[in-house]
Amino acid sequence: NDQPLTHKVINRAGWWRDGDGERTYLFTSAGLKEATKGFDLSQAIAVLDAAGWLVEKDSRQAAKNVKVGGGQKRLYHIRPITL
Repeated sequence: NDQPLTHKVINRAGWWRDGDGERTYLFTSAGLKEATKGFDLSQAIAVLDAAGWLVEKDSRQAAKNVKVGGGQKRLYHIRPITL
């Protein structure tokens, strides 16, 4: 989905995108570091990926380029799985 993002998270740690009845959170690197404070970022990313929560990755990187406000940002796409 290459639609520009328009909804900002209040604390500006990222954005979100709704689709197919699910919400995907798009974190900046700084936002994800804040959300996983106290944990090693690379390990947190690995755990999110192993759990299936990290989606829409670039082929070799966990973050993906997204159009935001006329520019591009590398964002981590996280979709929590509800049980």
